Order: sequence, then structure tokens, then C-alpha cells
Amino acid sequence: MELNKIFSSKISELRAKRNLKAKDVAKILGVSIAQISLYESGKSLPSVERLYQLAEYYDVSIDYLLGRTHIPDLAPKVECLMEKKDINQKIT
Repeated sequence: MELNKIFSSKISELRAKRNLKAKDVAKILGVSIAQISLYESGKSLPSVERLYQLAEYYDVSIDYLLGRTHIPDLAPKVECLMEKKDINQKIT
């Protein structure tokens, strides 16, 4: 599936789950409603900064928004694995 389609479906789904309107998300991000519409229609992808803001707002990982994982909260698990790896490296 094309990246734009994956991203657009993820953010549309997240907005719908929270019962938000496009204007609500636009206000939170400081962008126009038209820009949100472009994201959700798959006609545009956000900048890295906007991608980060969306992930933070919806409390999901950027990998989830881009379709690299189906697990929305991947970030805490990765951090946990990294901490475990650091501990193991110190032991050996």
C-alpha cells in the first residue's frame, strides 16, 4: 500500500475514534482545515515536525502513522528494549 494511503487512513481513523472534527485537529496543530483534508485524502504528507506533533497528540508512534507497525504504542517498548540492551552490555 502506498505511504500516502497508509498515513491518511491512520490519521483519519485516529481522528474518528476521538470524535474530532478536522477543524479541531487543524487548530491543535496550527494548520488550516484544508491541510488536514490534504493529509486525510492522501494528497499530501506532513513535514517531519507535523508528523511528530500528530504522533504526540494521538499518543502513537511515528512508525504506526507510517504503517511500519500495527502497534500504536511501539515507542515505550523500544525504549524498554534499549534499556535492557544497555544493561546487558554493561554486564558482559
